[in-house]
Amino acid sequence: MATKKVSPKPVNVMTERLGPRKSIPVPPDAVWLSTNQVLARYGDRSQMWLWRKVELDPHFPKPIKFGRLNFFRLAALEAYEKSLAAAGQDA
Repeated sequence: MATKKVSPKPVNVMTERLGPRKSIPVPPDAVWLSTNQVLARYGDRSQMWLWRKVELDPHFPKPIKFGRLNFFRLAALEAYEKSLAAAGQDA
């Protein structure tokens, strides 16, 4: 009796996502931004950049936790950006 060779299931790259998720566009009436939306807002920065910014920049808005997810208040981010613009700095 011959053994049947079983090949591994092929991975369909289009249906099985690996890595971080893409951010959802921010609706005009948004109050909260997800971490990925904040990263996209600042030019597709890395998560490490964001958490260093939160830890090291005392003026950068702190996230609010909803369960295990972190969200940033849009008004606080806009106020932070205005303060940087007034000071002539870059985010």
